[in-house]
Amino acid sequence: YDLIHVHDWLVIKAGVTLKERWKTPLLTTMHATERGRHRGHTPSETSHQIDRTEWLGCYEAWRVIACSQFMSRELQDYFDLPADKIVVIPNGINVPGDFFCPIDELDDLRLHYAPQGEHLLLFVGRIVHEKGLHVLIRAMPRILAEHPNTRLLVAGKNGSSLWPLAYELNVDSAITFLDYVSDRERDCLYRIADAAVFPSLYEPFGIVALEAMAADCNVIASSVGGLGEVVRHLHNGLTVLPDNPMSIVWAVNQLFAEPEAAARRRRAALSEIRSVYNWTRVAEQTAALYDLVVAERRNTDW
Repeated sequence: YDLIHVHDWLVIKAGVTLKERWKTPLLTTMHATERGRHRGHTPSETSHQIDRTEWLGCYEAWRVIACSQFMSRELQDYFDLPADKIVVIPNGINVPGDFFCPIDELDDLRLHYAPQGEHLLLFVGRIVHEKGLHVLIRAMPRILAEHPNTRLLVAGKNGSSLWPLAYELNVDSAITFLDYVSDRERDCLYRIADAAVFPSLYEPFGIVALEAMAADCNVIASSVGGLGEVVRHLHNGLTVLPDNPMSIVWAVNQLFAEPEAAARRRRAALSEIRSVYNWTRVAEQTAALYDLVVAERRNTDW
């Protein structure tokens, strides 16, 4: 083999072992860090071990691929990596065709979730603290006070674990917890929603925002991490302050008040998906890095 390429901490030790045995260059792609997920800390021994394994994978790598400039800076800060060892290559996204969600199916889906023509907000993601669903739910009382004909759909396994918070805030009747949905169901939901809301507290890249944009959906996202690079305020979406329910309320008000501006942002987002985040471009960047590493290895004594 010409090189070994590993992704994240689970396979790093295997990659390092093979690198040393075969004297073959190692590439490591880091999609997130344990310390980043815990706001700069390692709260347990297991967490500390994961953090050290991530450091090992970056230290032993010939080059490290980061999915965003934010991730590149985080790797430099946490692991003292030199900037010239890191190459930023974003994740890619497919643009789903209309055949995935026929118009009549979309009409039925919209009628099911918004029988009275309600506004639909959509959250898609893992139900963990860092994804910020609790922040969005805390914004719902004010959103409903100003736009009572609004519903929130939550797509994510175990989303109903936050039902007690919704009940406490008296907004449970306006929230539908869908649990896990397939990729096809997700793409159809994006097409019927007025906006997808991603209130993350930590997000190294933000593939969900690209998925929503690719499905021609308005995006409201926290200006945090890689999300702040993917979603550019007033250009291809609306960004909000992280961990700030009232900032989400402001963005929803903007969205509903200016539908023509929202349509312009959607067009700009779809154009960027096709030009910047398409898989062909990502593959070409990755292949070029492979070629570079293989060429450097040929001219290096081991």
